[in-house]
Amino acid sequence: YVNVAPKAKVTLEKGELEYGSSLEYLNDDFLSLYKTDNSTTSMIGETQLAKNSTIKFSFDEPQNIRAIMAYNSKFESDIFKKIDAITITYLNENGKEKKATINNIEMNKTFYRELDEFNEVVYITPGAHAFAEFDLIKNVKNISLSFSVGSYRIVGLSEIVILGGK
Repeated sequence: YVNVAPKAKVTLEKGELEYGSSLEYLNDDFLSLYKTDNSTTSMIGETQLAKNSTIKFSFDEPQNIRAIMAYNSKFESDIFKKIDAITITYLNENGKEKKATINNIEMNKTFYRELDEFNEVVYITPGAHAFAEFDLIKNVKNISLSFSVGSYRIVGLSEIVILGGK
């Protein structure tokens, strides 16, 4: 399987980006891992969501999809703990459009630590992600990922990888 996300047109279906942010970071092949700023790490950005948002990946040519991974922010204050929903729109064997939805895809709790009394994340493992793996879905037209953003914060996404193939 290969990452087919770069073949997609990426749009913000619902929500809002943080001022100065861009969707281009979602499939630029760079993982945002290092918190130290230098000339190299400053070029590797994250897409920052300012409100509850849905990001859509649309394919000109339908793809066969096997898994989806959303890589988290490198900053503890900006992580997501789950993907609210992944909706996959595909064509069935009769050419009719169908949808499959996976809800509440949680990030593995071994990737982060939080203070129980404050529900505050104090550590995030570099490269932490949430993923959904499933039987091959053929003829996928688009994929939407929905994220919740709490009040007075942002959610950072380093990369979204969509594994597919023939």
